[in-house]
Order: sequence, then structure tokens, then C-alpha cells
Amino acid sequence: MAKKVYVMSKEEQDENKALKRRVGELEKALANAYMGELLKDSYLEIACEELGIKVEAFKKKHVTKLSDAQPRKGNR
Repeated sequence: MAKKVYVMSKEEQDENKALKRRVGELEKALANAYMGELLKDSYLEIACEELGIKVEAFKKKHVTKLSDAQPRKGNR
């Protein structure tokens, strides 16, 4: 197996470590956001089930109302 040898200055090593740390932070943030969306979707499914309505029908009726109520970028 061939080995690779990298020659880096101390600054480059520090930058490399910082970038790896940042990638790790971003991966965690993305995972948290994904889990949050899954949780919200699960709550919505439970609520719709309790109300006896389909999720798709709820979204079709209410999501468009919410998006219309929010200010659009550039219209502030």
C-alpha cells in the first residue's frame, strides 16, 4: 500500500484542524435539524390522526395560508 506524505506549515495544520472541526459542527447541526423535522412531522401526523384528517389535506389547506401570511424577502 502506498503512503502519502504531506508537508504543511504549522498554520496550514491549524487551518486543517479548524476546518475538520467546523465540518464536524456542521454535520451535527444538520443532524439536529433533520431530527427536528422528523419530530415535527411525527407530531403533525399524531395531531391529524387525533382530529381524523389526513396530513396531506391539512398541509394543502393550512401551509398555503401560512406561506401567504409570512412577509416575503424584499417586501419589508
